[in-house]
Amino acid sequence: MNKNKVVILLDGSEFSERILPSVQRFLRPEDNELTLFRVGDPISGVHVRDGPVKIDIYEDEVEAATTVKLSDELQHDVQQLKDVGYTVSTEIRFGKTVEEIDRFIKKADIDLIAMTTHERSGLSKILQGSIAEHVLHHAPVPLLLLASPT
Repeated sequence: MNKNKVVILLDGSEFSERILPSVQRFLRPEDNELTLFRVGDPISGVHVRDGPVKIDIYEDEVEAATTVKLSDELQHDVQQLKDVGYTVSTEIRFGKTVEEIDRFIKKADIDLIAMTTHERSGLSKILQGSIAEHVLHHAPVPLLLLASPT
């Protein structure tokens, strides 16, 4: 039997991790394969000059180090989910969050997206945007969405 492919969108905040108990409540480990998905800021190289010494750190080096850091941050959640029987992987991307989410969902043949939302409205929504709203209106698969209490 094939397992459902579920992507859990996380942003590094404790709030985004609140979706994990809901995933465990509604999705059985034997039926679902989880991917913890995180998007980091776009990567650029760094140029440091200290007197006559110039150091260049290239984009691929920064990306590799940042990937390790973000992966390490996810390991606690990965282990907790594995301990209760889930098959879990991680996916780290860099760039614009909604674009990376869209690319991954299309490429990975995802069956369900799970995430939290802050339920922003008005000016806050205009200024900060809403990843949840974008996913809700553009994702070609069902969405398990946990809203913040109001």
